Amino acid sequence: MKKALNIVAPILTVIVLILGCSCANKNDSCPDYCKDIYKSLTKTTGLFRCSHIKYDEQDDSVHFYFEANKDAEYSKETETDDVIKKRKIITNYLYKNPKNELSSKHIILLFSRFPGDSFNLNNFNEKKEGLYNDFPFCYDVTVNASNYESFINVFSLSIKIESSEELKILEKFERLEYLKLYGPEISDDEREYLRTTLPDCEIYYNGKLINKRVGS
Repeated sequence: MKKALNIVAPILTVIVLILGCSCANKNDSCPDYCKDIYKSLTKTTGLFRCSHIKYDEQDDSVHFYFEANKDAEYSKETETDDVIKKRKIITNYLYKNPKNELSSKHIILLFSRFPGDSFNLNNFNEKKEGLYNDFPFCYDVTVNASNYESFINVFSLSIKIESSEELKILEKFERLEYLKLYGPEISDDEREYLRTTLPDCEIYYNGKLINKRVGS
Protein backbone atom coordinates (compact mmCIF):
# COMPACT_ATOMS: atom_id res chain seq x y z
CA MET A 1 0.00 0.00 0.00
CA LYS A 2 2.79 2.40 0.98
CA LYS A 3 4.65 1.55 -2.22
CA ALA A 4 1.53 2.30 -4.27
CA LEU A 5 1.14 5.67 -2.57
CA ASN A 6 4.78 6.49 -3.29
CA ILE A 7 4.07 5.88 -6.98
CA VAL A 8 0.72 7.69 -7.13
CA ALA A 9 1.73 10.80 -5.14
CA PRO A 10 4.27 12.14 -7.69
CA ILE A 11 1.77 11.51 -10.51
CA LEU A 12 -0.92 13.50 -8.68
CA THR A 13 1.57 16.29 -8.04
CA VAL A 14 2.38 16.52 -11.75
CA ILE A 15 -1.33 16.58 -12.64
CA VAL A 16 -1.99 19.37 -10.13
CA LEU A 17 0.95 21.37 -11.46
CA ILE A 18 -0.23 20.94 -15.05
CA LEU A 19 -3.75 22.05 -14.17
CA GLY A 20 -2.41 24.95 -12.18
CA CYS A 21 -0.21 26.08 -15.05
CA SER A 22 -3.08 25.72 -17.47
CA CYS A 23 -5.31 28.00 -15.35
CA ALA A 24 -2.53 30.46 -14.70
CA ASN A 25 -1.61 30.67 -18.38
CA LYS A 26 -5.17 31.18 -19.60
CA ASN A 27 -4.71 34.94 -19.65
CA ASP A 28 -1.07 34.96 -20.79
CA SER A 29 -2.25 36.23 -24.18
CA CYS A 30 -3.76 39.34 -22.59
CA PRO A 31 -2.23 42.43 -24.27
CA ASP A 32 -0.36 44.80 -21.96
CA TYR A 33 -2.81 47.60 -22.74
CA CYS A 34 -5.63 45.42 -21.32
CA LYS A 35 -3.98 44.53 -18.01
CA ASP A 36 -5.57 47.40 -16.05
CA ILE A 37 -9.11 46.81 -17.29
CA TYR A 38 -8.66 43.07 -16.69
CA LYS A 39 -7.74 43.76 -13.05
CA SER A 40 -10.83 45.95 -12.67
CA LEU A 41 -13.09 43.26 -14.12
CA THR A 42 -11.67 40.48 -11.94
CA LYS A 43 -12.45 42.54 -8.84
CA THR A 44 -16.15 42.72 -9.65
CA THR A 45 -18.70 40.17 -8.52
CA GLY A 46 -21.80 38.99 -10.34
CA LEU A 47 -23.10 36.22 -12.54
CA PHE A 48 -20.17 36.41 -14.98
CA ARG A 49 -16.44 36.57 -14.39
CA CYS A 50 -13.83 37.70 -16.90
CA SER A 51 -11.77 34.56 -17.51
CA HIS A 52 -9.31 36.04 -20.00
CA ILE A 53 -8.69 38.63 -22.70
CA LYS A 54 -7.21 37.72 -26.05
CA TYR A 55 -6.01 39.71 -29.06
CA ASP A 56 -6.94 38.31 -32.48
CA GLU A 57 -4.19 39.40 -34.84
CA GLN A 58 -6.00 38.18 -37.95
CA ASP A 59 -9.07 40.28 -37.19
CA ASP A 60 -7.24 43.04 -35.29
CA SER A 61 -9.78 42.67 -32.49
CA VAL A 62 -9.70 42.20 -28.74
CA HIS A 63 -11.94 39.53 -27.23
CA PHE A 64 -13.11 39.70 -23.61
CA TYR A 65 -14.22 36.25 -22.43
CA PHE A 66 -16.79 36.02 -19.62
CA GLU A 67 -17.84 32.73 -18.05
CA ALA A 68 -20.78 32.14 -15.72
CA ASN A 69 -19.87 31.67 -12.07
CA LYS A 70 -21.03 28.21 -11.07
CA ASP A 71 -22.07 29.35 -7.59
CA ALA A 72 -24.07 32.39 -8.76
CA GLU A 73 -27.86 32.20 -8.77
CA TYR A 74 -29.02 32.47 -12.37
CA SER A 75 -32.03 34.29 -13.78
CA LYS A 76 -32.61 36.37 -16.91
CA GLU A 77 -32.74 39.47 -14.70
CA THR A 78 -29.39 38.79 -13.00
CA GLU A 79 -27.88 37.98 -16.40
CA THR A 80 -28.96 41.27 -17.95
CA ASP A 81 -28.03 43.30 -14.87
CA ASP A 82 -24.54 41.81 -14.82
CA VAL A 83 -24.02 42.36 -18.55
CA ILE A 84 -24.98 46.01 -18.06
CA LYS A 85 -22.50 46.26 -15.17
CA LYS A 86 -19.61 44.68 -17.06
CA ARG A 87 -20.32 46.74 -20.18
CA LYS A 88 -20.37 49.93 -18.09
CA ILE A 89 -16.97 49.16 -16.54
CA ILE A 90 -15.37 48.74 -19.96
CA THR A 91 -17.23 51.70 -21.48
CA ASN A 92 -16.14 54.02 -18.65
CA TYR A 93 -12.57 52.82 -19.02
CA LEU A 94 -12.57 53.57 -22.76
CA TYR A 95 -13.96 57.07 -22.21
CA LYS A 96 -11.41 57.82 -19.49
CA ASN A 97 -8.46 56.38 -21.42
CA PRO A 98 -8.90 57.50 -25.06
CA LYS A 99 -5.15 57.22 -25.70
CA ASN A 100 -5.00 53.61 -24.57
CA GLU A 101 -4.44 51.30 -27.55
CA LEU A 102 -7.58 49.39 -26.63
CA SER A 103 -9.67 52.43 -27.67
CA SER A 104 -8.58 51.93 -31.28
CA LYS A 105 -9.49 48.24 -31.44
CA HIS A 106 -12.54 46.29 -32.48
CA ILE A 107 -13.77 44.82 -29.20
CA ILE A 108 -16.02 41.82 -28.66
CA LEU A 109 -17.50 40.94 -25.26
CA LEU A 110 -18.26 37.21 -25.26
CA PHE A 111 -20.53 35.90 -22.50
CA SER A 112 -20.91 32.16 -22.01
CA ARG A 113 -23.82 30.86 -19.94
CA PHE A 114 -22.45 27.36 -20.40
CA PRO A 115 -20.60 25.59 -23.25
CA GLY A 116 -22.54 26.01 -26.49
CA ASP A 117 -24.81 28.77 -25.17
CA SER A 118 -23.33 32.25 -25.51
CA PHE A 119 -24.05 35.78 -26.66
CA ASN A 120 -21.96 38.83 -27.44
CA LEU A 121 -21.75 42.60 -27.62
CA ASN A 122 -19.33 44.48 -29.84
CA ASN A 123 -18.33 48.03 -30.71
CA PHE A 124 -18.35 47.84 -34.52
CA ASN A 125 -20.79 47.11 -37.31
CA GLU A 126 -20.36 44.37 -39.91
CA LYS A 127 -18.46 46.73 -42.25
CA LYS A 128 -16.29 47.80 -39.29
CA GLU A 129 -16.85 51.46 -40.06
CA GLY A 130 -16.32 53.42 -36.85
CA LEU A 131 -16.06 52.30 -33.25
CA TYR A 132 -18.57 52.84 -30.45
CA ASN A 133 -17.62 52.87 -26.78
CA ASP A 134 -21.13 51.88 -25.71
CA PHE A 135 -21.11 48.49 -27.53
CA PRO A 136 -24.39 49.03 -29.42
CA PHE A 137 -24.25 45.80 -31.43
CA CYS A 138 -25.81 43.11 -29.26
CA TYR A 139 -26.33 39.58 -30.57
CA ASP A 140 -28.59 37.13 -28.72
CA VAL A 141 -28.64 39.43 -25.69
CA THR A 142 -32.24 39.20 -24.47
CA VAL A 143 -33.60 41.97 -22.25
CA ASN A 144 -37.15 42.49 -20.99
CA ALA A 145 -39.49 45.44 -20.78
CA SER A 146 -38.37 46.24 -17.24
CA ASN A 147 -34.64 46.72 -17.89
CA TYR A 148 -34.46 47.95 -21.47
CA GLU A 149 -33.38 51.52 -20.60
CA SER A 150 -29.68 50.67 -20.66
CA PHE A 151 -30.03 49.43 -24.25
CA ILE A 152 -31.98 52.30 -25.82
CA ASN A 153 -29.03 53.40 -27.99
CA VAL A 154 -28.14 49.99 -29.43
CA PHE A 155 -28.35 49.02 -33.10
CA SER A 156 -29.31 45.37 -32.60
CA LEU A 157 -31.10 43.60 -29.76
CA SER A 158 -33.45 40.84 -28.61
CA ILE A 159 -36.39 41.76 -26.37
CA LYS A 160 -38.84 39.53 -24.54
CA ILE A 161 -42.28 40.98 -23.80
CA GLU A 162 -45.05 39.65 -21.59
CA SER A 163 -47.91 41.47 -23.35
CA SER A 164 -48.46 43.50 -26.51
CA GLU A 165 -48.82 46.62 -24.33
CA GLU A 166 -45.05 46.53 -23.84
CA LEU A 167 -44.45 47.14 -27.55
CA LYS A 168 -44.74 50.85 -26.75
CA ILE A 169 -41.21 50.84 -25.31
CA LEU A 170 -39.88 50.53 -28.86
CA GLU A 171 -40.81 54.15 -29.53
CA LYS A 172 -37.80 55.10 -27.40
CA PHE A 173 -35.31 53.19 -29.58
CA GLU A 174 -33.93 55.53 -32.24
CA ARG A 175 -30.97 53.57 -33.61
CA LEU A 176 -32.34 50.04 -33.93
CA GLU A 177 -31.52 48.33 -37.22
CA TYR A 178 -32.06 44.70 -36.19
CA LEU A 179 -34.59 43.48 -33.64
CA LYS A 180 -35.72 40.08 -32.38
CA LEU A 181 -38.94 40.09 -30.38
CA TYR A 182 -40.31 37.20 -28.34
CA GLY A 183 -43.69 37.05 -26.67
CA PRO A 184 -47.39 36.22 -27.03
CA GLU A 185 -49.05 36.33 -30.42
CA ILE A 186 -49.83 39.82 -31.69
CA SER A 187 -52.50 41.10 -34.09
CA ASP A 188 -52.01 42.34 -37.64
CA ASP A 189 -52.55 45.89 -36.39
CA GLU A 190 -49.78 45.43 -33.84
CA ARG A 191 -47.47 44.10 -36.51
CA GLU A 192 -48.22 47.18 -38.59
CA TYR A 193 -47.51 49.31 -35.51
CA LEU A 194 -44.03 47.75 -35.31
CA ARG A 195 -43.37 48.47 -38.98
CA THR A 196 -44.49 52.08 -38.55
CA THR A 197 -42.57 52.60 -35.31
CA LEU A 198 -39.31 51.11 -36.65
CA PRO A 199 -39.54 51.49 -40.43
CA ASP A 200 -35.79 51.15 -41.00
CA CYS A 201 -35.32 48.11 -38.78
CA GLU A 202 -35.29 44.42 -39.66
CA ILE A 203 -37.79 42.92 -37.23
CA TYR A 204 -38.43 39.29 -36.29
CA TYR A 205 -41.28 38.25 -34.03
CA ASN A 206 -40.98 34.76 -32.54
CA GLY A 207 -38.57 33.93 -35.34
CA LYS A 208 -40.71 35.20 -38.23
CA LEU A 209 -39.66 38.16 -40.35
CA ILE A 210 -42.26 40.93 -40.20
CA ASN A 211 -40.25 43.90 -41.47
CA LYS A 212 -37.26 43.97 -43.79
CA ARG A 213 -34.80 46.81 -43.49
CA VAL A 214 -34.41 48.92 -46.62
CA GLY A 215 -31.11 48.15 -48.32
CA SER A 216 -30.44 44.95 -46.36
